[in-house]
Amino acid sequence: MFSAILSGSDVVHTKPAPDIYLLAAEQLGVNPQSCVVFEDSQAGVIAAKSASMTVFAVPNFFTSHQDHSQADRILDSLSEAIELL
Repeated sequence: MFSAILSGSDVVHTKPAPDIYLLAAEQLGVNPQSCVVFEDSQAGVIAAKSASMTVFAVPNFFTSHQDHSQADRILDSLSEAIELL
């Protein structure tokens, strides 16, 4: 199903640094500006935006108090993503 699977242990600098997103784009052979990211955390939103990716924040029970304002759009659930894609 997935062409690349990465974790924080694959990069020196973890989120909010963009390293993991840039590595994922590299492994997939795509331009970071062509990527869409779904993130639940503030650190993830910052990381993806720093990688020049489009970011949809999908806060959950544990992250809803965080600042997701840097995201391109904030969704209430992943089911909203179907309409956007």
